[in-house]
Amino acid sequence: MSSDPEQEYFSDGISEEILNALARVKELKVAGRTSSFAFKGQNQDLRVIAEKLGVATVLEGGVQRAGDRYRINVQLINTAAEGHLWANTYDSELTAENVFDVQSDIARTIANALQAELSPSDVATLQTVPTTSTAALEKYLLAMQVAKRRSYDALRQAEAYLVDVTRMDASFADAWVGLAQIRGELFMTGALDAQRYIDDAGAAVQRALELDPRDAGALAERARVMTADGRTGLAEESFRTALEI
Repeated sequence: MSSDPEQEYFSDGISEEILNALARVKELKVAGRTSSFAFKGQNQDLRVIAEKLGVATVLEGGVQRAGDRYRINVQLINTAAEGHLWANTYDSELTAENVFDVQSDIARTIANALQAELSPSDVATLQTVPTTSTAALEKYLLAMQVAKRRSYDALRQAEAYLVDVTRMDASFADAWVGLAQIRGELFMTGALDAQRYIDDAGAAVQRALELDPRDAGALAERARVMTADGRTGLAEESFRTALEI
């Protein structure tokens, strides 16, 4: 929700990060990004949306940004009873710490409202602050939304953005994983040869795993690199570990 179309990446990025935070709560079943984002901006009956997504509860809201401040309005709705379970407005200065605090609070509150028990690992995951650099977070969100366009030029642009992000904050594990993912997409399109993919994506994955050995996304990307390198047995093991996590 902005007068600047270029800010759409920010609102979509924040929305996707909230979705990812909810998906990390093991007792919650969360509709995927592609399915849920298909209803963005549509004025449909929430009961119809819930039925199409196969869910009983819908989280809806909006993200607004003005300069160095942002606002998130959210409401959790039980579509069967047509009643609000929870609603809140978050209005704060745009910093990486504030963004992650809001995402974590939304996920925890929704889990409580839906009587989903948070395990110690869920709590630890939701409390994680992947980066304290606001500039790195903004460019990361931009990169991941640009990559959704799936064109060769978009993937190359997203790769360049993520290289910048890793220079801004070398300890931002999600950025290293995203870089490996995008290089994997470039490899699948034929824009990157196999050895270059194995070397470059492999280095990004290795850095992510040095930062967090139990990063499921990094383990899955490592498996893809191993597959390209012909190490299918090790790839399967890495995939299985990622699935267990």
